[in-house]
Amino acid sequence: MTDKDIYKNDDEGNQIEAATYNEKGSLRTKHIYQYDDKGNMIEDTCCNADGSLRARHIYRYDDRDNMIEAAKYNAGGVLADKDVYMYKYDAKGNEIERATYNEKGTLIKITTSSYTYYDTPAPLPAPDDKAK
Repeated sequence: MTDKDIYKNDDEGNQIEAATYNEKGSLRTKHIYQYDDKGNMIEDTCCNADGSLRARHIYRYDDRDNMIEAAKYNAGGVLADKDVYMYKYDAKGNEIERATYNEKGTLIKITTSSYTYYDTPAPLPAPDDKAK
């Protein structure tokens, strides 16, 4: 037998809880998720079976709802890991680059995207009512 995961969602469809149970049906871990008004996950609290804090993840977003920071804190509230994300956009507002930095400010990854834009054809003229 394997572990069993049970999920709960809020009225907006956001997952607000995830609990993992072992093969005997005992709780192993529980995650509790919080969201901002825009539906972005802002916190993931992970608890042990006894309810004690295991870890907490805090997420921050920019005005485009892109994640700009993901920080992980241990059970004692000490920062264990942090990634910072920086974005570049093209003239049409599409993301073309995402740079990921660690908590020391060291670049650890760059993800690039490219787009091909096609000219849209001019709309057809409206039918002439006089042609009836």
